[in-house]
Amino acid sequence: MKRGSKIALYTVSAIVVAASGIWLWQNSSTENSGYTLPELNEEGTDVWSDADRYLPTDTFEINPLKDTALFTSNGSAYMIPAGSFECNSGKPVTIEIKEALTAEQIIQAGLSTTSNGNLLETGGTFYFNARQDEKSLAF
Repeated sequence: MKRGSKIALYTVSAIVVAASGIWLWQNSSTENSGYTLPELNEEGTDVWSDADRYLPTDTFEINPLKDTALFTSNGSAYMIPAGSFECNSGKPVTIEIKEALTAEQIIQAGLSTTSNGNLLETGGTFYFNARQDEKSLAF
């Protein structure tokens, strides 16, 4: 194969790969279906990040007085001991879990992992929040 033909083949291949990646990203960038963000975030403001909008949210309602095991749609397990939250123990607690476990999810959500300004390699990240009466709880 001639040099010019190789360059053309590589160029076309790169364009196809880039276009496919953009198409996949655009078509998977749907907001959480069936989950509505609360009025205020855990800091008490109404500012939400891309991760809040685009990562799927697993929600659970638990009894804060009982040991509880939670299993997310991604297959992760979380163990919550009884009495873990500062809350009204007579009311249920809502647990929100968001997980970015693939490179695609991490990029789509605009996440990165850094230490002292240096980018770190990650195998995934998660967000865990407990709410009662729409207010985030202390652990």
